[in-house]
Amino acid sequence: MSRIINSDLNALDYQLCSGFKLFDLIGIVALGRREPVQLSLLESRMRHHLYSVFLFICGVTFVSAAASASTIRATVDLSQQRMTVYVAGRKKYTWPVSTGKKGWRTKTGVYTPYAQRENFYSTKWNMSLPYLTMIGYDGTAVDGTYQSSRLGRPASHGCIRLSVSNARRFYQLVQRFGFSETQVIVTP
Repeated sequence: MSRIINSDLNALDYQLCSGFKLFDLIGIVALGRREPVQLSLLESRMRHHLYSVFLFICGVTFVSAAASASTIRATVDLSQQRMTVYVAGRKKYTWPVSTGKKGWRTKTGVYTPYAQRENFYSTKWNMSLPYLTMIGYDGTAVDGTYQSSRLGRPASHGCIRLSVSNARRFYQLVQRFGFSETQVIVTP
């Protein structure tokens, strides 16, 4: 079995771009050699271990960079009535919100969006909810409101209300990056 793996790794060694041999480079760096030479069995195993570590580090770096580059995190602070949006780990927006009023408190927690409607009319509440992004299976959503004078204080039935223009921005960010790459964190 190890012969097959070593054989496959050696084949890969010679198939890298432009004939460049990464294993030989690792061997040169690790063993202090100036040019590729035939390596002993011990040196060959060391080279393969170094290559594995190298690939692991590159993989972790790549995955971390990809995750942070494509992630939206929106933090809703109920006490401050603010939503702060981070894109790829960088603070991008801070907006006033209206969350649940007395008797309709917005639930704290971590949410992942699962549905969106650009133009939604709630027959239950008899109102338009533009740029609706559903985040809670209990009906909690991030949406726009035409009652912008109420932003900055609790005024909703549990949803997180934004101005229509900010709701549109948030809606478009979620569309761009996807539901699975978006997190809404509601804190007390």
